Amino acid sequence: MFEEFTEDYFMDQARALGEEYGVDTRQGSLFMDAATGHCIRIAKFMNDLSTAFEMLAVDTCTGDVLTEKAAQDGIYRQSATPSYYEVSFTGTTPELGSRFFVESCYFKLISKDDRFLLESEVLGTATNSILPGQNVVPVYEVNGLEACTLGSLYIPGAEEETDDDLRSRWQEKKTGPAQNNNRSQYKVWCEERAGVGRAHILPLYGGENTVKAVIYSTEGGIPAKSILEDIQSYIDPIVEGYQVTVNGKALTFSDGLGDGVSDLGAHFLAAAPEAVAISVSFSADLKSGYSKQTAQTEVQNAIKTYFKTLVVDGDEDITVRVSSIGSLIASAESILDYVPASLKLNGSTENVKVGKESTPVLKEVLIDA
Repeated sequence: MFEEFTEDYFMDQARALGEEYGVDTRQGSLFMDAATGHCIRIAKFMNDLSTAFEMLAVDTCTGDVLTEKAAQDGIYRQSATPSYYEVSFTGTTPELGSRFFVESCYFKLISKDDRFLLESEVLGTATNSILPGQNVVPVYEVNGLEACTLGSLYIPGAEEETDDDLRSRWQEKKTGPAQNNNRSQYKVWCEERAGVGRAHILPLYGGENTVKAVIYSTEGGIPAKSILEDIQSYIDPIVEGYQVTVNGKALTFSDGLGDGVSDLGAHFLAAAPEAVAISVSFSADLKSGYSKQTAQTEVQNAIKTYFKTLVVDGDEDITVRVSSIGSLIASAESILDYVPASLKLNGSTENVKVGKESTPVLKEVLIDA
């Protein structure tokens, strides 16, 4: 709005004014030296004013201002969360709260969902990629503990919600009013819960007065059981259950008694997506100094990021496209060149249609190099 009001703009205005009054406007003249300081201060004021206007606008406000404005409409920024790993002990079981470390990452022992878990002390996604099966070392000696082994990732950690993601949820609520148990409201209810990256709302899924929500994790994958249970309990808990058969599959929806935030008579089900395994294979020439393993790891990471973007930010009807995978391969640092005709997804050159109730999961990357 005020972009044109720069220091040069005001200097030109001062110069024009001086010429109008017939004073010396050359560089270093008394008039221009006196005007320069005022021009700089006015330009800075206009820049600050522009920033203030941006902070007030929905499309451009950021940080704490965005957090506060969204909160005024009941949309709260999701905080960073720790990652949780399953763990097994041989010998004495340590006390809850005991600290451990593996791969230079520190964890504490907790009890969650009737099982022992290691909770990372660092919040975010940094501890999501530790391989299971490794030895976990207690910070302080535990008498009688013979071995401690890291299990599978139970709940992935999540970074603090970004400005763009928070803004998207906020705008979605403002443009599509989430009220009266409509589709938008179910989506808001689901996506405001911790650990949820996205929710696909499928109304009338099991007949009249039924709603199914397909819940994706913050990484675009299958969420932990505890996340689904949290959403189910929050919106409408299952006590006795409402039995429905859809496409030959028996499903148990909530009782519809209004014990959550939804209205009486609405039968709700929070469900995880089905995993669609995708294998990627292609022929390529590698750049000098790169091994096949390095190239595979780089391409795998790029594809996983692409899958996450598809699920969390893309269309609800998910399709993994060969052309998009090809672009990722071509831009990989370790790949000198690849043969487009050799690129296959699950042995085919066709796109893979994942759908609204599933999520793509990378099975393997095979490179003929």
